Amino acid sequence: MSTLINCETLNKMINDNNFSLRIIDATWITSEDALENYKKQRIGNACYFDIDEICDQETDLPHMLPNVDLFANSLIKLGINPKNDTIVIYGNNKFLG
Repeated sequence: MSTLINCETLNKMINDNNFSLRIIDATWITSEDALENYKKQRIGNACYFDIDEICDQETDLPHMLPNVDLFANSLIKLGINPKNDTIVIYGNNKFLG
């Protein structure tokens, strides 16, 4: 399977009960609170990924990727098993407001 998928493929994956699929909404919108946007619109039972919380806190640059351990532990806190679940991460690029 490709690392990038389209909406049709995701829809098929959602309807396939043969594996554990976890969807993560990683939308970050500057003009609106990201959590409020998540509450208004998301794909199915996607969980909320807070990029301001789950990022490299050791740099002054915003939204830098965390190290592997922090990322894995953050997924576990979201109820995701990084070793067994199939994970789809998406972001909404439509600017609201």
